[in-house]
Amino acid sequence: MKRLVIAFVFIMVTGVAFGQTIQKGGMLSLHEWTLKLNSDVTMDQFLEHWKSNFIPVMKELIPEMKPYIVRSLGDQTRFAGLYYWNSMEDLGIYYNPDGSPTETGAAAHEKVMPLMEGLSEFGEFTWTEENWLVLE
Repeated sequence: MKRLVIAFVFIMVTGVAFGQTIQKGGMLSLHEWTLKLNSDVTMDQFLEHWKSNFIPVMKELIPEMKPYIVRSLGDQTRFAGLYYWNSMEDLGIYYNPDGSPTETGAAAHEKVMPLMEGLSEFGEFTWTEENWLVLE
């Protein structure tokens, strides 16, 4: 948990330094990845696939969300997807308060599912999700 807090502080400071701001009322969703790559696959190949396939599709399907790939500063073999929403209203376009997808969210998920299924070519991929509301 301490590492997650450190990662969030780093991301917030870095974002401000590059002119991107995290706003009060925004939401950060961190999906920490557990990867067991096939023996013929490197982490660089997996990350390149994510950057060139998932990120553009997510930006197109969900323009209200800003997707990032982050790596742990401590254990540099740990990676996660970080997704930033400017507001809970933006999130509400795609997700209901109970976490289920809205009609718009379900349509976006449908288009992303073939990409998720394609990850089996790289090995086993799972994630744990933690959502954070920006208070100040």
